[in-house]
Amino acid sequence: MEKLYRIIAAVQLLLCALVAGCSSPAFDDAETVSVVIPRSLPEAQTGTWKLVCADSFGDCRETELQALDAALATFARNSPAAILAYPLAADKSPLGQPLGAIYPFSTELDERNGFAASVLCSLYNPADGIYSAEIAENIRHFNWPKFMELCASYDDPWLIQEERIKEAIRKGRFKKTDIKIDVKKD
Repeated sequence: MEKLYRIIAAVQLLLCALVAGCSSPAFDDAETVSVVIPRSLPEAQTGTWKLVCADSFGDCRETELQALDAALATFARNSPAAILAYPLAADKSPLGQPLGAIYPFSTELDERNGFAASVLCSLYNPADGIYSAEIAENIRHFNWPKFMELCASYDDPWLIQEERIKEAIRKGRFKKTDIKIDVKKD
């Protein structure tokens, strides 16, 4: 059955790439990847997931993904993109923290990269609406693999003061010492 899903995902990927490649010059510098919820998670076997993708194209795309299905996502080639997946409750509200990955460094969703991908997603879609060419350039040149590794080294990276991190990345001045733990979070 898993082999069938991989074949279907590959066919979908090929069709999407052909259509995108023929229909729009905007996709010349884009890459389409397949995103799958890891089968090793008990939640992956059943239920619905919300998949959120944000990248330098400037849009945040959300879609629902059924357990064991694959989704296709198109990103600006070699530009950091956040991929988040939230398990959904019956009422469609997110259950817990998301799984995450940051393209092009990984498309394998996991718990360890959920925080780093969430930071990137919120940088592309800031609540204050401030997003400039300078911020985009700082995001592009930021060392995301090192940041993912650093966040994954914490027992609970969700205790890191996210606003402090985002501000440092926006300004292009992030240092390891910018990471502070918020002891007040639950």
